[in-house]
Amino acid sequence: MIERRHSDRFEIPGARVNYSLQNGKKAQMPLKNITHGGICFNVEHLLEKGDLVEIDIKLPGNAEISIKGNVVWTSKLDAAVQFLPFGTDTRYNSFTSYQKLKELLTEHVKVA
Repeated sequence: MIERRHSDRFEIPGARVNYSLQNGKKAQMPLKNITHGGICFNVEHLLEKGDLVEIDIKLPGNAEISIKGNVVWTSKLDAAVQFLPFGTDTRYNSFTSYQKLKELLTEHVKVA
């Protein structure tokens, strides 16, 4: 099998994902892992490849990161979402989200 991953994946014990779809479906589920470019989490609803997902990552200690992305693969139990680019346009994720994500992953790498 060809390895397509470009970033290390990190688990964050106790982290949860609140996700919402454009069709109005929402759920809160456990985060499986996260990278600089995407996230994998358990799902309650069947997601489709290409779906736009709005995500609030709830971290232990009440920190939160809001981010948007597109589903790149899905199963009955899990989904992987690639983050949209970061920028100032409403189609993009904010630079504030980028900074929070960068801090989170930097902190996690130091602990690991």
